[in-house]
Amino acid sequence: MINVVIASVFGEENKKRIMAAGEGKCSFFEVGADTPAAEAEKIVSEAEVLIGFVKPALLKDAKNLKLLQATWAGVDAINGAVPAEVAMTNASGAFGPVIAEHMVACAMALARLIPAYSRSRRWVDLGCELTFEGKRALILGAGDIGVCTARRLKPFGMTIAGVRRVPRSIPEGFDEMYTLEELDEQLALADYVFCVLPGTAETAGLLDERRLRLMKKTAVLVNAGRGSLIDTAALEKVMAEGHLFGAALDVTSPEPLPESSPLWDMDNVIITPHVAGIGFGHLPETENKIADICCENLGRYVRGESLINVVNRATGYRETMMES
Repeated sequence: MINVVIASVFGEENKKRIMAAGEGKCSFFEVGADTPAAEAEKIVSEAEVLIGFVKPALLKDAKNLKLLQATWAGVDAINGAVPAEVAMTNASGAFGPVIAEHMVACAMALARLIPAYSRSRRWVDLGCELTFEGKRALILGAGDIGVCTARRLKPFGMTIAGVRRVPRSIPEGFDEMYTLEELDEQLALADYVFCVLPGTAETAGLLDERRLRLMKKTAVLVNAGRGSLIDTAALEKVMAEGHLFGAALDVTSPEPLPESSPLWDMDNVIITPHVAGIGFGHLPETENKIADICCENLGRYVRGESLINVVNRATGYRETMMES
């Protein structure tokens, strides 16, 4: 029997679905926040398949582990702790719509000065707003989330440019595509910048003070990828100087954002606590999509078939997608 450990808080129906995907060839165990440390260590050490997230320290003794199915898109928190011979897959494809809608909502709220009006408590005109129509959006990251964002922005009459790590064909929803080597030029042209890049050595600190100052003073910055992408101290500085029209952060570095950060008190900043794409305890549709991917990969593993959503350990990016 294949020992499968479920370490995410799936609802009962989705747990049943995952167990059924084992085709009667798996024994299932659960590890949660309330599991005693010694018990959790023993369960994980005997796992052949792990679905979800455990503290990286628990993985050091997981000698039987063959597959780690993450229940989120980014794997930077555990990548270094998972042995190279272990297949690692993610849940990319489950979060595109919900994160895209969050980012578009934040950008539109900032463009129309809604946070400032809601905080003012005064009946006063706060001046000129921004529009989406006729503007240029730059999306850093052209995977599932980036594509979903582009598709939602396009009907507003925007020009959609993207930046990705390597040159490929232009995905649906985008008008133009560039590489990281062309980032500086594209930042200077953009009216809205949406960030959904994963956390890697290549993306850490990518938006430093120099690059933030390349952006238009009237630009809006939205980050729902990884907080490590943006130099927080630099963002605090340029925002205090009024360089950007607004910023929305669902992720920060450090995280949580310290209460002492001046960003909390700025009327043109929206901060949410890394909730744009939460699938557990939030939207059931997102949890169901995560479970779909877990079921698909567990079934494939049991049958000895090739896996989907395989993560390249060097880049942190998904290599293979769900087949249509």
